Amino acid sequence: MDSTLRPMSTSQVLDRTFSLYRQNFALFAGITVLPPALILIGQILLLTVYNPITRGPFGGSGIGATPGLC
Repeated sequence: MDSTLRPMSTSQVLDRTFSLYRQNFALFAGITVLPPALILIGQILLLTVYNPITRGPFGGSGIGATPGLC
C-alpha cells in the first residue's frame, strides 16, 4: 500500500481505512477486547474477595448486614 501523503477523496479515505482494518483485524480486535477483559477479571477478583452469598471479610450475615453502620 502506498503510504505517501496526498489529497484523497472521502471514498479513498474510507477504502484505505477498511483495508487497514482487514489487514490488521487481530490487532484491532485485541485492542478493543483488552479493557473489558481487564475489568471483568477485576470484578471476578472482587467478587471472590467480597462474596455476598457467604460471609464476606466484614463478617456480615446476608443482604441486610451493613458493616460500619451499627
